[in-house]
Amino acid sequence: MSKQNNADSMDLNDAKRRRLLLGLGSIVGVATASELLGGNAFSVAIAYTESKDTAKRSAKIFDASQLATLRYICQTIIPATDTAGAGDVNTHGFIDNQLHYCFDQSDQEAIVKVVVLIEEKSKSRHKASFTSLSLANASLLLSDIDTSKNGFTRGHTEAFKFLKSLIVFGYYTSEVGASKELTYDAVPGEFKGSIQVDNVVSAWGSLAYF
Repeated sequence: MSKQNNADSMDLNDAKRRRLLLGLGSIVGVATASELLGGNAFSVAIAYTESKDTAKRSAKIFDASQLATLRYICQTIIPATDTAGAGDVNTHGFIDNQLHYCFDQSDQEAIVKVVVLIEEKSKSRHKASFTSLSLANASLLLSDIDTSKNGFTRGHTEAFKFLKSLIVFGYYTSEVGASKELTYDAVPGEFKGSIQVDNVVSAWGSLAYF
C-alpha cells in the first residue's frame, strides 16, 4: 500500500470513529463512549465477526455458563421486538471479545463478577438460573442492580452500568442494530429543513464501520 493510500485509509477510519463516537455519545454519554472507543477498541469492534454457537461454549473471558447468563442479560436489556434482540445478534460474544482485547484485567474481572452475581441472586430469589427466568422477573432483578437495591451495592451498579454501555455498543454496531433498529439510508438524498415525523421515530444509524 502506498503512503497516500495508507493516509487515506487512516483518515477514513478516523472519520468513521468520530461518527461512531457521536452516535454512541447520544445514547450512553460522550465520556462513556470515549472510554468504549479508546485505544484499539474501534478497530477491534469493526473486525469482530460473529460465531453462531458462541453461547454454547467457553469464550475468551467467560466460561460457557457465564456466557449463557450474559446472553440473557443482553436479551433482557434489548429484547426482541419486530427486530432481533441483543442476545440474538451475539452481543455477548462481542462483549467477550472486546473485553479480552481492549480492557485490562480489573475491568474484565468486574464484569465477570457482575454476571456471576446476577446468576447467584437469581438462584437465591427464584431458585432458578437467570436464563430460565421470565423476561419480567429478569428485568426486575436487573432493575435492582441498576438502582443498588435488594443486596446490590453502588459498586455493583457502576460495573453494571459499564456492562450496559458495552451491550449498547455491541448491539448498535451490529448489522441488525445499525440498519434495522436504527434508520439507515445508504445514499442520503438532499437536505430537507423541516419535515413532519410520526410520534415514534427511530434514530439514524450508519453502516460505515462494517
